This record gives sequence, C-alpha cells and structure tokens, in this order.
Amino acid sequence: MSEKQVARPKSNGWLISVGLGINVGQMTSDARNVIAKADVVFSLATNPISHQILLDLNPNVHSLHVYYSPGKLRPVTYQEMIDAVLTEVRKGKRVCFAAYGHPGVFGYPTHMSVKIAREEGYDAVMLPGVSAEDCLFADLGLDPGTFGCQSFESTDFVFRERIWDPHSLLIIWQVSVIGILTMPKKNEIPRGHKFLIQRLVDVYGSDHPGILYEAASLPLCNPRADEKSLSLLMPKDFRPETTLVIRPLDNCPRANEEFGKLIR
Repeated sequence: MSEKQVARPKSNGWLISVGLGINVGQMTSDARNVIAKADVVFSLATNPISHQILLDLNPNVHSLHVYYSPGKLRPVTYQEMIDAVLTEVRKGKRVCFAAYGHPGVFGYPTHMSVKIAREEGYDAVMLPGVSAEDCLFADLGLDPGTFGCQSFESTDFVFRERIWDPHSLLIIWQVSVIGILTMPKKNEIPRGHKFLIQRLVDVYGSDHPGILYEAASLPLCNPRADEKSLSLLMPKDFRPETTLVIRPLDNCPRANEEFGKLIR
C-alpha cells in the first residue's frame, strides 16, 4: 500500500461540513438535510436564532464556542474543536460540522476536520454556504468582475510583504483582531491598527475612503456600510464583525495599447 493510500476504517462514520449563511434565512436546503440526518451536530452558530434552528432540525447539537476563552491562543482552540468533531466520526457517527457563513471561508477547523477525516479513510465533504463576501457584493453594489478583487486577512496583510493592485477592489478581513493571535479580551485594542492605516494611506492617500462593512445577521436588520477617510479610521470603528473595504483608485494605466485596438 502506498503512503497516499489509506485503508478504509471499519466504522461507517462520515463528516459533512455545512455553512449556515450570514443571515438566518440563508441556510441551503442541502445543509438542512445534512443537519437533520446527522447523529451529532457541532455548531459554530453566532446568534441564538441560528442555534435554535439547528435544534429544531436536530436535538443533538453541541456548540463549539465552549472552546473559546479570552487570552487563549486560537490554534489551541481550533485543535480542540477538530478533536471533538473527529472523535465522534471515529466512533462511527454521522457528523455534521455547521459553521457560520461559508465553512470554507476563514474556516481552519472545518477545512482541517474534513482533510484529516479523508486521510483516515472516512467519507468527508464540505458544502458551500453564503459568506460575508457574498453579502458584501450585494449590499455595497460592488462587482468583482468590474475591477478585480483582492482579499487578505488583516494581520497577514500588514506583517508580510503582500503586493496588491490599488486599482482593484481590496477587502481586508478580521480588522478588529489585527495583531492579536488569541481570543481577544474585552475592549482589547487591535495592536496592528496604526500599521494597517499607515500602509493604506501610503498607497491610497489620507482622504481615500474606506468602507466599514458588516452584513446583517438577523431579519429586518440593515447591514453596516459606514464610509470614512482612511486617516480618520480609529480602533473603535473596528468591531468583531467588521470588514474593511477599499474602493479602487481611478485611472488604471493601460499595459498594452496594441491589444486595446483589438478589443471590440
């Protein structure tokens, strides 16, 4: 047997990771079916209504939020979640891992749970869901096909030499925890805020607007879409749900005039 071949386990457990969407009405019919037929459901729902919907579909729901605690390193928390999910799969259970939004977007525990389960020979798949990015395009009226779109996690964006095109849309995620590798403590100020703002101002200018975006997670609620000049953005503007969106600069230079003559 080659190293890549894995013997099928004796148990018939499986794992399916599904997304709950951002708004409670965005759960897909496929996700509902998986939740209903699972033996156990592990949840990363972010509001009581979503959690109750899960309980209505399946009474055996366990919240993974119990593994979070202030000051605890996120990799430790994620590994505990993965261990909890895989323990049930290895028992031969039909397991559903239900995550907020899209399970594959900022979903290290969901990705790794599926990856490890597959490596151990279990059936494991991930189903797509509605992500915050999907809501962003709709709420802000932005089309990634118009100017292109770039997406970065905030700490990675500032810490590494990321090269991006300021003439394309820029989306920066998790700005409220930039520079914080643990579960943030109450009222903790993001340590990398000033570095992020300075990097953006150096490229776009101090007056260029940034959009503080938050998708609506409950019915009858409106999304947040506050515009402020980059130089005026303060740490208090960044809430846990906030995504920073930077509109592209105008007048993107042309790279090939000869090609331009061929465009019809």
